[in-house]
Parts: sequence; structure tokens; C-alpha cells
Amino acid sequence: MTDTREKIIQYIKLMGPVLPIQVSKHINTDIIFASAMLSELVARKLIRISHSKIGSSPVYYIEGQEDKLKDKVFEYLKEKEKQAYILLNDKQILKESQLEPWQRVALSNLKDFAIPLQVITKNGNEIFWKFHLMTNDSAKESIYNLLKEEQPKIEKSEQENTVEQKPEEKQLIFEPIKKEVEKPQKKKIVPAEGQFYNKVLNFLSENDIELLSMETINKAKEFNFVVRIPSKIGFLTFLLKAKDQRSVNDKDLFLAYAEGQQKHLPVIYLSNTKKTTQKANEILSNKLKGQVILKTF
Repeated sequence: MTDTREKIIQYIKLMGPVLPIQVSKHINTDIIFASAMLSELVARKLIRISHSKIGSSPVYYIEGQEDKLKDKVFEYLKEKEKQAYILLNDKQILKESQLEPWQRVALSNLKDFAIPLQVITKNGNEIFWKFHLMTNDSAKESIYNLLKEEQPKIEKSEQENTVEQKPEEKQLIFEPIKKEVEKPQKKKIVPAEGQFYNKVLNFLSENDIELLSMETINKAKEFNFVVRIPSKIGFLTFLLKAKDQRSVNDKDLFLAYAEGQQKHLPVIYLSNTKKTTQKANEILSNKLKGQVILKTF
């Protein structure tokens, strides 16, 4: 088990940023198990995961391989994002107030490459975008010089009686941008009970699935479990969503996938019905292939 995870890390060190499908071929397993192991390594902070995606899959890389990430994902960026990347790469530092609206949006989507900085001066706050490979010291120096250049020029006749106000570097305070995110309301945890819940527990027991944690989403109808599943390459961690319903549709699967992404875990969707909509079957074969496993009982 440990050897397999070390094998993945060494593979990424050698190859640079990779996709789960590449890892699955390297360790000779399917993409579901490869994704589970990659998610575990991300959670342990042994590897990193990109915000940019190729299809529906993020890219995994080792700290220090940030400069290689662009070569992997650039062609899959939207056109506006490509233009914003090229501009930021060229300038290294961009002042948000001088950008066009589409550029601001594009930069906010380039989370792997564009780092926002809030600069607090005596005249107010300014937002700048830093290229991800630029050091903080270089960014501070560049921003200081930009602000210095923006100071109004003083006529020679006025210089004798006027003190030129320069943006002293010690007056600049750099802070990371802290986006205010609405804290999701904690879901009320109620004692689990009922026929469906018992069937789920039986399913876990019959398949030797270890239950790590449980959250009740809808009493007797919907539960989220974090589970460990034995495999030939060791135990793998999944988010298992169990739901009592008449049929499984594409929205159910996409919501489960989104929850798994938040936890950096691949998803097993467990339902008590074998009925699935056509759209659900299509996305399981395409967009969510390797990301969500549908199981029924």
C-alpha cells in the first residue's frame, strides 16, 4: 500500500503534472482507485491539485512543478483566460483598477496562475494581480515602483515650496485577499434510523466497507458517509452518498460530485433504485467517468 503511494509520488516527480488516467495506467489499476489515492495524497499535502481542469479532471503535481502546470492546461483554458494569462505573464504585475471588466473576471478564474494582493497605502486600498511564479519581494518592489510613477509630477517652479509625496515602501502593507465566503449552515444531525438506513449499513457490512464518519442530510432519506474500502492496492477513501429515491437523475450525480470535490474525494453514489434517467447514464459514461461510481441495492 505504502509502496503504491510512493510509486505515484515518484511518477509525478518524473513526469510533472499528470491526470488520474495516467496514474491509473502507471500503477495498473482503474481510474476510480487512482483518483482515490491521489485525493488521499492531496489531503496529506504530499501532492497538489490544480483549479484548472482538463475535461472534468483536475491535474495533480508536486510542489515546485508550478512552472510546468501551464504547459499541461493552457490549451484547455477559455480564450479570454488565455489572453489574461499572456498579459499577466508579460507584465508580471497588473493593477486591477486599470483592467477591463473581462480581464478582471478572467484573472479571478486563473487561480493557479494569478495571485491577488491587497495593498494598503495611506491613500486607500489597491488590488494588484501577481504572476504565480513571481516572488513576493519582487512583487512588492514592482508595485512600489508602479505607485511611485503614478505620483503627480511637480513643476520646477513649485519644487522649492512643495514637498513631493512619494509612496514610501514602509507605508505599503501587503495582505492576501481574503474572500468573504458565506459559511454554510450546519446541517442538523439527527439520530439515524429507518429501513433505508439499515439497508445502507447492511450494504457496508456485506462489502467490508469501513465507516469513518456519517452526516444525516435528510432524516431516513439521505446520508453522507466517509468510508474506507479495501482493494488490491490497499485501503481507499471515498465519499459515499446514500439516497432513498425513485430514480437517479443527472442533477443528483452532479451534486454528489461537487460534494466530493469539496472533500477531495471520489464518490460512490448508493441508491435503492435501479432506475436512472438517460442523462444520468450519459454523464456517468462521459463527464463523470472515473469520478462517480453508481451502486444500487
